[in-house]
Amino acid sequence: MEIGVGIGVLLASIAFCVLVVYGVRTLQSLRNSLDEANRTLQEVQKQLDSVSAETVKLIQSSHQLTADVQTKMKQLDTAFGAVLEVSGAVHEVTSSVKQVSSAVSHTVRSNVEGALHKHQGKLAEATEWVTLALQAWQKIQSYRKTSKGEDSNVEQ
Repeated sequence: MEIGVGIGVLLASIAFCVLVVYGVRTLQSLRNSLDEANRTLQEVQKQLDSVSAETVKLIQSSHQLTADVQTKMKQLDTAFGAVLEVSGAVHEVTSSVKQVSSAVSHTVRSNVEGALHKHQGKLAEATEWVTLALQAWQKIQSYRKTSKGEDSNVEQ
């Protein structure tokens, strides 16, 4: 029996050794997998750090751009306000010029019509005198031409 017990212990020891060897291999494989996972995580962390740095730069740039755009928009608001004021002033000036022009035109028209109506008789008389003067001038010219023609006939 002792031999049976010895063989049993020996078999149990061998089985335990086989179990330990497989356990060690499994643990080594697990350790290798964990080391690989750790390296992968380190690489991902480096890439994440570089992406984070670029993201921070991009966010800072967009904050600066936003601030610049807001400043320019405020300047444009001021400029558009000034343009609106100038437009109102130009409209008022245009309206005033139209009113003045209309008043001047009406005054000139009424003055000219009044003067024509008032002096219509005198204008007709002046026109008649001018017509008579032109007719007299034409007769004088015609007489001069005919008298020069008689003088040249007499000398021949």
